[in-house]
Amino acid sequence: MGPTFAKVIPVLNPEVRDLCTRPYHGHPKGCPNYGKRPSCPPAAPLLGEVLDLDHAVYAVWNRFDFAGHVARMRARHP
Repeated sequence: MGPTFAKVIPVLNPEVRDLCTRPYHGHPKGCPNYGKRPSCPPAAPLLGEVLDLDHAVYAVWNRFDFAGHVARMRARHP
């Protein structure tokens, strides 16, 4: 199946940036790039600063069998 696209209404919630500070496996303080890379929060610009939200916004996505990919990579690199 090829890529799909659709017109979307963006939901702007700057609090989503805080997810980068939440702990996850191997990273008890959250993402190690937070506050270090210009493309990461809190320095990264908000969506409304990058896109003109007065115009239509489209999302493009592609389905990917991630579980299958992981299984193939584990078989290839045990």
